Amino acid sequence: MGLIESQDLAALPELYWIAIAACVFGFFMSFGIGANDVGNCFATTVAAKSLTLLQAVGVAAIFEFAGAALLGASVTKTIRSGILDMDAYEGKQQTLAFGMLVALRW
Repeated sequence: MGLIESQDLAALPELYWIAIAACVFGFFMSFGIGANDVGNCFATTVAAKSLTLLQAVGVAAIFEFAGAALLGASVTKTIRSGILDMDAYEGKQQTLAFGMLVALRW
């Protein structure tokens, strides 16, 4: 039993490869951004001996994940309704999906 019961219920199955690639690229991009941002906090906190390195890693992991999980929907909403005119891509879903994938790289 799969996530989608039949091809009739699938939304644009020819675009699955783009969705999978976007998830992979998005993971690595967010990992890099988080590692870059958290380094600033690590340096000050560990150098001042407020937290040990292991404690700083734990705190950073919790709050970086919480920020992405709690605020990620707001970012998606802004992109979906505040930046792109989705009506311009009516019937051209593959172009939109590929453009979003390319935007992850830059």
